[in-house]
Amino acid sequence: MDTARAAESFRDLLLRHRGRTGLTQLELAGRVGAGRRTVQDWEAGINHPSAELLKALIQALVEAGGLTAEREAAEAHELWAAVLRDAPRMHTPFDELWLASLLRERAARSPAPDATAHHAGTIAPVASSAETGEERRQDWGDAPDVLGFVGRVDEQTRVRNWVLEQHCRVVGVLGIGGIGKTSIAAKLAKDVAPAFHRAYWRSLRNAPPVSEWLSGAIGFLSGQQLVAPRGEAARLAVLLELLRDRASLLVLDNFETLLEPRQREGGYREGFAGYGALLRAIGETFHQSCLVVTSREAPPELAVLSGHPVRTLDLGGLGVPEGQALLADKQLLGTAENWGNLIARFGGNGLALKLVGESIRQVFGGDIGAFLD
Repeated sequence: MDTARAAESFRDLLLRHRGRTGLTQLELAGRVGAGRRTVQDWEAGINHPSAELLKALIQALVEAGGLTAEREAAEAHELWAAVLRDAPRMHTPFDELWLASLLRERAARSPAPDATAHHAGTIAPVASSAETGEERRQDWGDAPDVLGFVGRVDEQTRVRNWVLEQHCRVVGVLGIGGIGKTSIAAKLAKDVAPAFHRAYWRSLRNAPPVSEWLSGAIGFLSGQQLVAPRGEAARLAVLLELLRDRASLLVLDNFETLLEPRQREGGYREGFAGYGALLRAIGETFHQSCLVVTSREAPPELAVLSGHPVRTLDLGGLGVPEGQALLADKQLLGTAENWGNLIARFGGNGLALKLVGESIRQVFGGDIGAFLD
């Protein structure tokens, strides 16, 4: 047995094996016969399964492909040994006969492998860029230019830390229209892109079906080597495998387009709930990538998943120095009080300030005081 792996905690082993399956915590919990919170606690290292639940977990991982082919028995032993080591109350020895029976039954159900078939839902291991000399690829879609980006130093520092240091799986940037969500997301994405093999930006302003977005993402992330399979679930499984295979940065801008604005607690417009499944899967599944989402309203999944792997930035208005820097090219004139009143009147909203700044320049000769009067 690989001694390096044998020393791993149950938590780390479970995260890795569930990551291979593409199952969310909720889906795995359903197969095991436990609640999502139970699986969440296992992966957080808070609790450990009983012998009965551990058997159900191993069976679920075997059936979902979470254990390595030809190493299922060894990896099942590792999981059991980790629980014996980590959980003081667990003393049940490993049941060799049970595992042998489980593996025989699975082998009897499995079709003979076809070495020539390339299944759309299965991704062969891809060599790293260091091994292949593969170039990093970026598709910025309609992301805005960030050359004129000013201010937001504290916010930039925070979100960069979430992505680069804390390795968050999902980062949400929330705020009212015009406050600067897209700009700070674009600045973040272009700053951290060198840390990722792939960067893929798409706006949801035109509300594409999730199956369409998944197809485009799969094509780009795989270097057009994979054709997206049929069905949202199959496409999502392929995407998750790609996110595990290479560190990729995904950005979904204007997520509020998919949400039903009249529902106070959040909810999706008809036909767009698949994006919720996408957020849950990326937030709950082990991988080495990051999804950044901008939205005027918080998708319900962000509140549910909020924690270490999922973070949310509530973007407020610009301060006076930032507002002055934003409007520097307008060459406006005014006292410190004038500037403070102008920026406060528009709530520090960058888009509103740009629009009114141009009006002040043209109509009031750049005199802020005259405009305010």
